[in-house]
Amino acid sequence: MMAPTDVRRGTIITGSILRSWDACGDQCATVEQLWPDGVAVTLDALTVAQEAHLDLDWFACAILTAPAWQEYERVRATALQKYERVWAPAWQEYERVTATALWALIAEVRP
Repeated sequence: MMAPTDVRRGTIITGSILRSWDACGDQCATVEQLWPDGVAVTLDALTVAQEAHLDLDWFACAILTAPAWQEYERVRATALQKYERVWAPAWQEYERVTATALWALIAEVRP
């Protein structure tokens, strides 16, 4: 059974509720570990869930109305574009530094 789209701010979510929505077992277990008695849907709870690597995209897809999901996707895509603009140069520098280090260590081992 999929989640109802009438989940609102403050709605209590438990592992058993997520199971009834066909959520993954490990996600339900994490929710139960973090919040044994359930948790109200708040910004603080969503932040903790995100830090615990819970799948907020699945949760959003499960509870949002179609128009709200479209807006969530739009905001998420914009944020991802910004992330990639910052991440790409950092990753290139990481690759350059690790390749240089590897070359230096190979040269020491095999002259």
